[in-house]
Amino acid sequence: MIARALTQLGEVARLEGNLTEARSLFERTIPMWRENRHGTGLVDSLRGLGDVARLEGGFAAAQLLLEESLSVCREIGARPGIAAALQSLADLAGARRDVEGAKGHYREALTLWGEMEHPDGIARCTQGLAKAEVVEGRLDLAAVLLGESEALRDQIGAIVPPVERPHYDRVMATTRDTLGETVFLEKWNEGQKLGRRAAALGVGRLLG
Repeated sequence: MIARALTQLGEVARLEGNLTEARSLFERTIPMWRENRHGTGLVDSLRGLGDVARLEGGFAAAQLLLEESLSVCREIGARPGIAAALQSLADLAGARRDVEGAKGHYREALTLWGEMEHPDGIARCTQGLAKAEVVEGRLDLAAVLLGESEALRDQIGAIVPPVERPHYDRVMATTRDTLGETVFLEKWNEGQKLGRRAAALGVGRLLG
């Protein structure tokens, strides 16, 4: 289906940081999905466009798009979509400096990803929680969470997407510089052990 191919291309463009191209692709697909009453395709495009709007600073537009994506996911019972939409809403709350809102959404998404044993989703939420802890000044916990998310990514060969890399590097640098190298590595290694244990036991069983 053309709409599916365009949606996938939009997601690739978004992850690579090509936001203008991503926006164009997602905007083309949304009317196609609506016309065909294809719920799962629609939620992917809505979420993708919402993420683009957030990255461009259009927080109000992002909120509407992501809330619609979440609502449709709940209507059709698409649990991966629910988790992904909650994760995107958490990212948006973090961008707005709403730390408690971000943490609440990340935790809800993390529970769902854990139940589905989805290591990449867990890694992304754990990374997001680390950012929130940095904002609140809990750098030791942030270092543990960063180490855990990196270990989970290593287990599946995933990387931090290019569009997220600058922010991720700033969080890492702030955490390392504030804690100092010795304490940072101690907490990072603690998180690495947690991440490897999660991967070995099955992330859903460990979180449960």
